[in-house]
Amino acid sequence: MSALDAYLAKHYKNSSEFAEACGISVDQLSELIDDRLVPAASYVVTDSTPATVCSHAFGELPAPGSTAGSYFHPFHVVWVKRAQKAVARLGRDSANEKLK
Repeated sequence: MSALDAYLAKHYKNSSEFAEACGISVDQLSELIDDRLVPAASYVVTDSTPATVCSHAFGELPAPGSTAGSYFHPFHVVWVKRAQKAVARLGRDSANEKLK
C-alpha cells in the first residue's frame, strides 16, 4: 500500500463506499455528478502508466503504486442528500438551478 493509498483510505471513500454511504448506486452518483448537482471526487487516481493523482487543490501529481479510483470526502454525503431532496421536489433540471 502506497502512502497515498493509506491517506485516502483514512480520510476518503472510494466511489462504491461513498455511494453506499449515500444510499444510492454508483451509477446514480455518476448521474448527480454529471448533472453538476453534487461535487465531483476530491481525488482521482488514474490507472495509467505511470499512475497519477488529480485534485482540484494540487493538480496532477505522480502516484506510483497507488490504487486507481475516485475518492470522495465523507462529509460530502450532505450534498448528495440535498441534491436528492431538490430533485424529488423540483425535478432534475430545476434542481440544478436551485442548487447553484
